[in-house]
Amino acid sequence: MDVTLLRSHLVAAGWLPDRSERPLTARSGDDLLRVIRDHHGRPVDDEHKAIRTWLHRSIDARSHLTCETSLETMGTRLIWWPRGVRLGRRIGIVSSRRSRRDQPQWFRTLADIVGQLDRRRDLLLTSAETTCHRSLLHLAKAEDLPFVELVPPRQTDPAGWLKWLHQSGPPNGLAAYVSPRIDRHTATTEPERDQLVIGLADDIFVLRLRPNGNLWGLLLKRAEAGDSANIVLAGDDLIGNQVAAGLLDRGAERFRHATTVNRGGVRREAASKLRPMQASNLPTQIGGRACSFDRALLCHWTRRCDGPWPDETEEQYLQQQFLDPWHDRSALTSLKRIVRMQRILATDRLNRSGVKVVAFTKRKLQEFVELRVYRSHLRRWDFEPFGICIDAGWLERRGAAPVIYGDEQAWRNLSTSQRPFFQPKKEDWMAECEWRHIGDVDLRQLMPSDGLVFVPDREAGVQLASHSRWPVVIV
Repeated sequence: MDVTLLRSHLVAAGWLPDRSERPLTARSGDDLLRVIRDHHGRPVDDEHKAIRTWLHRSIDARSHLTCETSLETMGTRLIWWPRGVRLGRRIGIVSSRRSRRDQPQWFRTLADIVGQLDRRRDLLLTSAETTCHRSLLHLAKAEDLPFVELVPPRQTDPAGWLKWLHQSGPPNGLAAYVSPRIDRHTATTEPERDQLVIGLADDIFVLRLRPNGNLWGLLLKRAEAGDSANIVLAGDDLIGNQVAAGLLDRGAERFRHATTVNRGGVRREAASKLRPMQASNLPTQIGGRACSFDRALLCHWTRRCDGPWPDETEEQYLQQQFLDPWHDRSALTSLKRIVRMQRILATDRLNRSGVKVVAFTKRKLQEFVELRVYRSHLRRWDFEPFGICIDAGWLERRGAAPVIYGDEQAWRNLSTSQRPFFQPKKEDWMAECEWRHIGDVDLRQLMPSDGLVFVPDREAGVQLASHSRWPVVIV
């Protein structure tokens, strides 16, 4: 720790009087609040009197300010602990972004790691927006494990961070607030949240790792540092052999699983077959009464649900994932839920207005092949061949209306009641001819002759036909 550089930041923030010639004596890990208080002496002006009073109040509240260093990953940082330093062997669990195919094994392996931790000795580190964050919070609370959330700085300079700390103060006592780097350094591209977890952990468990990614680079730096950190590769089938070899050669270890992880792969259903579909001119009816296709229909397409269902909380979703990682959330399952509940649940996801809506398209069912497109930013396909079609007049009488396509100026000109129907004017989106219904669509009053359910094959059709009040057709 460069004490001279640290002192300059404290002086710039007003935490230390610049007139003092006394050397600042502090070591890494010391509580700097007491060191700074003792360094003040008798305050000579109102500003330093206020700082000294605040220091005394913070110390009485058991707050701590420490300085910690991991030069290879996060550099030298100040850390504010609102309720005192959380003790324990620090455990970091990191992962590259998980894929749909690996998701069941990912959840099972994470639960296995956390299940082997000792709540009397270990302290989980996490940081918002890391891949593992929400899951770790859920498991820590469920297993009563000590944890601390590392909060990266919003400020770019240490003096600005120190001023913020004094003037506003951090709100969350369960978190540790980390400053910008206080050492001289060159700019890095790795996200600070990853730098902090990897830099501060004593044991680092790696679930999934992409070669040449940000995590890969940080882990290599930490492994080459030669300090006491243990790097454990936990995701056997989630980390490629070449990537694993690079870390194993530098002292990393393999994780010893307490449970057997099913490596048979995810159950594959028709919903996950991302191949071009061939549409027939007219769908074929599987069951139910005859349905007329010569009138206007609005189609609602279901898709795989990679997070909570619209009527499910985040906690319920994570609990289900850890209890049964192979639980089916395919597009077919989404359609089964609609048929069983006789309701299409609205969601505000991707709706700028924040109002929950159900989306439909006015394009004919037979034209869905033309609409299939892969949304890379969402990591999914649009218009998988599962869904329900409803008589357009029936929906319109219940408030459904066409989407309003426009630019930013059009959005500003819309009334509050119109904004739920707004969609940015883009060519591929306009081709969908989208309609929206505000709130859930209650299907209990939808007659069998006013709707139909569609699936891609007979197997899926047979599964639905015995439960659906509406005809089931193959596209």
